[in-house]
Amino acid sequence: ALSVLGEHAAPHVATIVRRLEDEDEKVRRAAVEAIGDLREHAAPHAAAIAERLEHEEERVRRAAVRALSVLGEHAAPHVATIVRRLEDEDEKVRRAAVEAIGDLREHAAPHAAAIAERLEHEDVDVRCAALRALGDLGEHAVPHAA
Repeated sequence: ALSVLGEHAAPHVATIVRRLEDEDEKVRRAAVEAIGDLREHAAPHAAAIAERLEHEEERVRRAAVRALSVLGEHAAPHVATIVRRLEDEDEKVRRAAVEAIGDLREHAAPHAAAIAERLEHEDVDVRCAALRALGDLGEHAVPHAA
């Protein structure tokens, strides 16, 4: 994973971002995952990652959600788009979105109610992810704990 290379991989982020437009779905997904692995070095590319939240391929959407989940404050402008993925047609994307909102903690706090609604979801994995996410949101989830 590129995260091991840290700042040494940073000069290559732009090249990786260009792979987001590759003709092959596997390459696009790998590029999103690689950008997520770069964490703070990928922060300038949060918007490019967020664009993939609307991608037609579920694996690319899921990879984008996961990549944004590690960008903290840099992902904050895109939390509303992640919240829309809570209604994704694919259960893995929905679950990843719930987990990402929990990972983003205070940056996602305004969306705690949307997570709390997932406690009644038909998919047990989504319900479990919602419980973990509300726990991660800590005091921001208290109004929704009832």
